[in-house]
Amino acid sequence: MHEALYLGPFELGEVIQSGGMAKIHRGVHRYSGELAAIKVIKPDQLSSTNRRRALRREIQTIAGLDHPHIVRLYDLGEVDEALGARSQGVLPANAPWYAMEFVNSGSLLEAPPPKSWSQVKRWMLELLDALAHAHAGAGIHRDLKPENLLLREDGRVCLTDFGLVKSFASDQPDAQTNGELPKDSSVTGSGTFLGTPRYGAPEQWRKDMKIGPTTDIYSFGVLFFEMLCGRRPF
Repeated sequence: MHEALYLGPFELGEVIQSGGMAKIHRGVHRYSGELAAIKVIKPDQLSSTNRRRALRREIQTIAGLDHPHIVRLYDLGEVDEALGARSQGVLPANAPWYAMEFVNSGSLLEAPPPKSWSQVKRWMLELLDALAHAHAGAGIHRDLKPENLLLREDGRVCLTDFGLVKSFASDQPDAQTNGELPKDSSVTGSGTFLGTPRYGAPEQWRKDMKIGPTTDIYSFGVLFFEMLCGRRPF
């Protein structure tokens, strides 16, 4: 039997999602039994100032939001050397982590097509409410797409993944392209498009246009069209 691994008060479970920048584990609170999604960032992904700044923005943004249609942040920390060694490679030493609300009914990308106008209307109104809350003080999400909209067990939609958030508190400009199509569908870093091209607004491509709340509204429009018509407008 393997020794249980804990990050803060959460016992680490299996990997439920893995990407180039992080792995997300299922976690269980040792006292309450509440489930959590624990995102462990790969240390080699924080080698640049831009990546570290993006991670700080994401955590600060989620921590400052309290809304029924936005994932909640529970706890955060960093894997120490002893835990890294004891985990036998499961948890890299010095890797930042944070625990979020576990939303276990999948995303809109995986969900069956909506059955009615009323279902689409409810999802989109819930998303607009979440965006209004974020825009009121935190920042611009900048990466709205079906993968980043999770579904709760009661069918409500829940906005997640603030990794590309444009914080109102930050005075650091973001690097963008002059319209070259990026190789990846969602990329970050110096000199690259920030977002997902098939949902991105024009200002995400051009340096002479300002990122603002309307950036998310554009992406919302593309998403809304897709929910109604079964395809994207462009």
